[in-house]
Amino acid sequence: DRGPARVALGVPETGTVIGWVGRVSAEKGPDVVLKALEALPPDIMLCLVGDGPELGNVRALASALHLQSRVFSPGAVMGASELFRAFDLLVLSSRTEGTPMALVTLIVGGINGTLIGRLGLNSFVVTLGTLGIFRGISYLVTNGTTRSIDTGPLINKIGDGNIGPIP
Repeated sequence: DRGPARVALGVPETGTVIGWVGRVSAEKGPDVVLKALEALPPDIMLCLVGDGPELGNVRALASALHLQSRVFSPGAVMGASELFRAFDLLVLSSRTEGTPMALVTLIVGGINGTLIGRLGLNSFVVTLGTLGIFRGISYLVTNGTTRSIDTGPLINKIGDGNIGPIP
């Protein structure tokens, strides 16, 4: 149910809401999503979740583009990943990131929520497994050249498929 998440973020309970989550800085591209919103139908809204050095400039740009009635900016929100369900679409507009943490959080949170909430599996085991799988996929996609997140040696071993006596 989107209702409680939308109320927590201060966005209307009905309508299409695009979500943007991150540190509000130039390299994250919040201006890119604002300029894109300008070209979209007027009933589509944007919720910018985060704080950072460019927040004032982003709010000024929203005003200059006459988008203030369509842009909601609650600032930094504790447990923001729990509120992703408020969004119809999550935008990643970063100019520099290969694996944005918002995407990682969305994937891990969505998988964990399904396995724990719907199937009743142990939360520790599910989280450990999800991080291991994500780590392994990142390793495969990047051909082993990058590490997406510093998950620690145990998770790295699981993600690389090297734990215990099983290679």
